[in-house]
Amino acid sequence: NHTFLGPNSSSSFAQSNQPFNVTYGSGAVLGVLCQDNVGIAGLQLNAHTFGVTSEETVQFSSDTVAFDGLMGLAQSILSNEGVPTPVDALASNGLISSAITSFKISRLADQLNDGEVTFGGLDSSKFDANTLVTIPNVSKLGFWEGAMDAITVNGQGSGMTGRTAILDTGTTLIIAPAAD
Repeated sequence: NHTFLGPNSSSSFAQSNQPFNVTYGSGAVLGVLCQDNVGIAGLQLNAHTFGVTSEETVQFSSDTVAFDGLMGLAQSILSNEGVPTPVDALASNGLISSAITSFKISRLADQLNDGEVTFGGLDSSKFDANTLVTIPNVSKLGFWEGAMDAITVNGQGSGMTGRTAILDTGTTLIIAPAAD
């Protein structure tokens, strides 16, 4: 039920013997690093290195999973294998002005399927500039992470202060330490 990538699907595909594995908040994958020419919105990354899985937990391999793969959008320093993310590679090759990724995500209540990702900057037609709030990235590990002054639940202060939050468009999870 899924599309598979390999030498049968691309004449420029090259598989290495270097293993990789990633454990996510839910699920894990393992496989080997490969190289292939990757095109993103008309921008070409030749011989770009990425992982191709050989084993996935059910969260990624079930027939009910509607996607065929993941594209890591954290910072490249998070890569255990030292592989640049597509966004960092696009920027370092001068194909986008900076290694920025922005998202337009619709509310489920609006029943729209019109989300978009923009590489290299912000699409000013997708937001009201007067409401734009930016926060510094405080991560030393490569995540997109911001400081939080306080946390409220149902309008009530939780007493948790001085925390940070990792911002990840690839998950719906909200996770906090059990002690909190």
